[in-house]
Amino acid sequence: MLKFVRLVILTLILQIALISNAYAQFFLHDEAHLFVDAAVKARTIGIEIEFAGVPDDVTIRLIKKHFGGRGSHSDEENMILLFNTKSGPVKLKVEGSAWRFESSGLEKIHDAQLEEDYKMAPREIVLPPLRYEDLPKAQALLDDLKAAGAQGTSPELAISLQANIQMGDLLASQKNVDDLVNLMRVYFKKDHIKQSRALLNIPEIRQEFLQDLSPGFMKVLENPNYKPTARRLYDDFMYRQSLELLGHKNAWVLPISAVRKQLLEYDRDSIVVQRVVKMSKLRVSSLLLDAFREDPLSQVIIRSEWARPAPIVEFRE
Repeated sequence: MLKFVRLVILTLILQIALISNAYAQFFLHDEAHLFVDAAVKARTIGIEIEFAGVPDDVTIRLIKKHFGGRGSHSDEENMILLFNTKSGPVKLKVEGSAWRFESSGLEKIHDAQLEEDYKMAPREIVLPPLRYEDLPKAQALLDDLKAAGAQGTSPELAISLQANIQMGDLLASQKNVDDLVNLMRVYFKKDHIKQSRALLNIPEIRQEFLQDLSPGFMKVLENPNYKPTARRLYDDFMYRQSLELLGHKNAWVLPISAVRKQLLEYDRDSIVVQRVVKMSKLRVSSLLLDAFREDPLSQVIIRSEWARPAPIVEFRE
């Protein structure tokens, strides 16, 4: 079953609940107030819909029905069509496995897999950042996809619906940094993870894409006195966590200058740690890249196309 998202805010903390009819807000039970106010409605919401079971011509017709626009081809290898609409660009993409073979020397395997992906792989519709009042159009598209036979997450399909929520510029105020830290604290709290897994019933096949933070970063995050600057948060999340996951036990005790030096000495295929930049249940790398685009590590990640700078966090469960 395809599920939609409803935006909610809890004081300074954002949380997305996937819904069929209506799931209650479930793991922010320890907070006092739940509301959607004008400040929340001012944020834009990007939605990515992964699905299988619907022919491309039917999907194209439904995109045009709800968002309008004319489809055109793109240079992106997994892009079927790009629609220029009044709401912004709507992308229809192949959600395949060719990306697993992008390392040097695997070009033939990559090309063969990409050809197979176009024939058999699930599809993904990437909607532009939508205003709150535009969300009914996304819901209507989802309803029509479901009626057309679309299949969502299942034990055999590692696909989902993801929401990208606009966040404040980390360099603009310390409050924006605090909001992000508080969001991660709530989202990765062990009890909350247990509750969300029980409620959403996420199949094992998707767990590869929904990993937790590293033990070292979780230890830092759970310290109530951890109130980093934007720069320190970037260094801890991107540099120290990456080095830890590459097997360096001293990643959290070395001076940050030494951590940066060691990580940047890795080759491109190793320096981009997928668990840090993408394969997480809450993806914050785009927001951090947006704040520090010129950092050498940011430059490598952006060129790798594993993440792009954007003022968003992505809820991937």
